[in-house]
Formats: sequence, C-alpha cells, structure tokens
Amino acid sequence: MAVPAPPPAWITIRVEVAPEVADAVANFLVETGASGVLVEADGARTRLEAPVPAAAEAQVVAAVERYLTSLGEIAPAARGATLAAVPVPAVDWEALWRRHHRPMPVGRRLLVAPPWDVPRPAGR
Repeated sequence: MAVPAPPPAWITIRVEVAPEVADAVANFLVETGASGVLVEADGARTRLEAPVPAAAEAQVVAAVERYLTSLGEIAPAARGATLAAVPVPAVDWEALWRRHHRPMPVGRRLLVAPPWDVPRPAGR
C-alpha cells in the first residue's frame, strides 16, 4: 500500500494582470503575507507568483479576490485579472544541493571532500 504524500506546506498564488496594475497587486501580495513576488512580463499581461503558507490559502485567496475587485472599480486595467492557487511540491533541498559537491583532488596527495562523501583509500 502506498503512503499518501503529505499536504504541501506552501502554495503559490498566481495572478495575471495588465502591466499597469502589476506593481499594485505585487505590493498587496507582500502585504498579505507572501515571502516575495516573482514578476514575469510578456507585454499584454504580467504574471505574478507569490509563495504563501498553505495554511493561509483560503484567507489569502479571498483577500486577493476582494482587492482585485476593488482595484477594478478604480482602475479598469485591473478587470479581467486571473487568480489561481497552486501547491508547491515538496523538495528535499538538503539532498538536492549535496549532489553538486563531490570529492576534488588537489595535487597528487590531497583530496578535498565533503564529510558525507569521503571515499575510502585504496588498499585500506
């Protein structure tokens, strides 16, 4: 029997808006609890991605929906914004970065190696 994966600890709030209101929405995402905002502009639309704790998903999504609605009343460019909450997959970052650090010979006799990957000398 397969063990179910734990629920995600983080989600990404994705908002696509007109470039004219992207800064205002990005600022609101940070004020709402996002730890940062990735901004990708492609001309007609700007995509904002903001990580937030999964436990706060309902509150953040509701707050962003209210904000987009109120912003659309004073800035027509905000109308037609799209909003989605996407789970962030769990990644074992410790194991991931360790893969890039390997033993490295320095000269003929010295070997610099991370403590988790020290090769055994030949003949011992």
